[in-house]
Amino acid sequence: MPTTKTFAFYHKSKIEYFTDSTVIYLNNPVNCPLRYFLKSNNQSIKKLLNQYDTITLKPLSDSIIVIRHKNFILKEKIILKNKYGNPRIPINKYPISLPFKTNTKYKVIQGYNGIYSHNHIGSLYAIDFNLRIGDTICASDNGYVVGVIDCYSENGDREWTDYANYITIYHPKSNLFTQYVHLDKNGSLVKQGDTIKTGQPIAISGYTGFTNHPHLHFNVKCATDSNWISQKVNFIEGYKGIDLKKNTIVKK
Repeated sequence: MPTTKTFAFYHKSKIEYFTDSTVIYLNNPVNCPLRYFLKSNNQSIKKLLNQYDTITLKPLSDSIIVIRHKNFILKEKIILKNKYGNPRIPINKYPISLPFKTNTKYKVIQGYNGIYSHNHIGSLYAIDFNLRIGDTICASDNGYVVGVIDCYSENGDREWTDYANYITIYHPKSNLFTQYVHLDKNGSLVKQGDTIKTGQPIAISGYTGFTNHPHLHFNVKCATDSNWISQKVNFIEGYKGIDLKKNTIVKK
């Protein structure tokens, strides 16, 4: 197992503690809305944080939060967490492109609600295509790269879930995100911040993370108040995601 975990993007947010205030510097380095959640295990601190429970930053923006208090230092009791997306922006669904090259065809090896790994809220409507190691993955829609991990080289059972290589792209027209998972080591052809066009080659397929077979795990997601959840998808090539059962052949 890897000894360290890599993150899809890095931010410069930080907290400074003073005797009369706590100053929180929030940073959004990605080209999509980003929500910060201020948490604490201390009940007194939780009360101070009530009005700041969730702060949504616009793409590529910063914010400073000043929390006033008296005669004590909070010191290391505030926990910062973040999630992609703004659930207050309406979703605009439309058909998108299959995530591989034109004039190719692939078999579906796991569709919606798959028992193996498409069985929780974050992956219910993901689709696995049997791309081979070294095959080219293409963007399904115009957007911005908001996360890249491509440093891992191995695969295994469920404990490898957090060690897959993948790319996340935000699509402002739909307010949805697409993810392309199980990339080859150093298999990203793009970097965080890149502007992407539909059909553009973005990665090389691999065999990393939680999987027992080389393939592309393709997932469309949206932000909600409590989760980041998988969404149904249709393709401009005429396929409906709900019809793509195991062993279905799709052509582009």
